[in-house]
Amino acid sequence: LTLTLLLALGSALGLAVVLSERFSAPLGLLAEGTRAVAEGDFTRRQPVVSTDELGILTESFNVMTAQLADARAKNEESRQAIETTRAYLESILGSLSAGVLAFDDQYRLRTANPSAAVILQQPLADLTGIPLSDWGRSLPALAPFAELVAEGFRTSRDGPWQKEASLSVGNLARTVLMRGTRIPGAPVPGYVVVFDDVSELVQAQRDAAWAEVARRLAHEIKNPLTPIQLSAERLAVKLEGRLDPADAETVHRGTSTIVNQVQAMKQMVDDFAIYARTPRPGQLQLVDLSGLLLDVLALYDNLRPHTSLALPDGAVVIQGEPTRLRQVFHNLMQNAIDAQAGAESPRFAISLARDGGEARLVFEDAGEGFPPDIVARAFEPYVTTKAKGTGLGLAIVKKIVDEHGGRVTLDNGARGARVTLTFPLATR
Repeated sequence: LTLTLLLALGSALGLAVVLSERFSAPLGLLAEGTRAVAEGDFTRRQPVVSTDELGILTESFNVMTAQLADARAKNEESRQAIETTRAYLESILGSLSAGVLAFDDQYRLRTANPSAAVILQQPLADLTGIPLSDWGRSLPALAPFAELVAEGFRTSRDGPWQKEASLSVGNLARTVLMRGTRIPGAPVPGYVVVFDDVSELVQAQRDAAWAEVARRLAHEIKNPLTPIQLSAERLAVKLEGRLDPADAETVHRGTSTIVNQVQAMKQMVDDFAIYARTPRPGQLQLVDLSGLLLDVLALYDNLRPHTSLALPDGAVVIQGEPTRLRQVFHNLMQNAIDAQAGAESPRFAISLARDGGEARLVFEDAGEGFPPDIVARAFEPYVTTKAKGTGLGLAIVKKIVDEHGGRVTLDNGARGARVTLTFPLATR
């Protein structure tokens, strides 16, 4: 009996162990699968070995992991689509020449494309998250621009607006065309501003208008000038010797005034004709700026003691029209002479150098320099600080330099005005 009892007890224990392992094995697999799911692995699937409650639980676990896997796949697809769209929009914004600013509904800057920072010449990335009203405190140079944008949204009443304004960018007056609108509704309401630097376009339109005026004036005024001068000279000859000394002096003074003023008007008409002249294609040739500059300065030999000249070794060759370039050099020299008319020791500093693929020519004098209100408009006709003259000198200089594919800039040096000409070097 004792042996039978022990055998029965051992059998029962063995059977209990076998049955326990059989029932706990699926639960262990489910626990292992649960840990895998917690770690982000949704690929685990457990075999369904029964139709009881444990089998139903295993089947539900498999369905859950499959749904989680599908949800993660869809989420990854959505994320990739969002990243692709964002990269596409960033690529478009980065390739735009216009500046684009996006604000939230509290006028805090959300994003700005690279062109916006280039046009305004300010680090706009530092303003991300800063309200428009605080831009002036963060970057004082942007205060006028921020006020124009804020005013545009205040006056538009949530509608689109557009305005053209003159701003100081890098100490230069630039014309900026701005457009703004509100972005209503989901997903994120806000505002967007698109702006562009149209200074070159405005200047081109202004130059074209002035050129047309110059052509008409030159045509209308030039014709009667010669008959007027000839009539005055003939009148002086006819009356010479027929009048008493007092009357003769009066006639001589009057005819001389007529002739002198006619000559001045002819000079003005010639200046207008030069300014209105259209470029002649095919006239450019290889020109050594060093040699051409020496030829022009030879005509100002009396200024040699006051002139310093710095030339590089070797020739500095550009594609140009020698006659037009001489006109540029003469105009700049005459401006420097006029600016120092009353100076006891005038100074003329001229330097020529190669700068990469460009030729850089600088004229400096020791005059009073350019007034701040003149620098921005110095290249416009009739803008001058001289008591006499048409104000076409610098306008002609810029027109000729533009025709040669160059640039001209004005600023004040240590002692006076400085004019810098830049021309592309000729490629042989």
